[in-house]
Amino acid sequence: MRRIKLLEVRSELGAGTRGASLGVDALKVACLNKGSDYFRRFNSVSVPDLNHVLFEKNHFPKAKHIDSIYTVQKGIASAVEQTLRFGEFPLVLAGDHSNASATIAGIKAAYPTKRSGWCG
Repeated sequence: MRRIKLLEVRSELGAGTRGASLGVDALKVACLNKGSDYFRRFNSVSVPDLNHVLFEKNHFPKAKHIDSIYTVQKGIASAVEQTLRFGEFPLVLAGDHSNASATIAGIKAAYPTKRSGWCG
């Protein structure tokens, strides 16, 4: 059985409203309240989020903070790829749906010749 590695992503740069960064910690609190040891059983790593740029001037009115989103997504993709290369299963915990594309990019980087998706 593969080991699971939790990748905690608190970025909310691509979210429509603020608060997506609280998702990981909300899950941890819920687990603690239920007596779960889930977050102690698995190794985890936090991917840098760059949320501080939300308080700075946006230079891209048609694609808000796209440069910072790109940087965060490169970090997520790299963490996913590295986790897979070490034989672990990356479980990405994020509240901002824009981070999903980085997860897919990391999987593709780890398995460049494999097809992604389900084929029935």
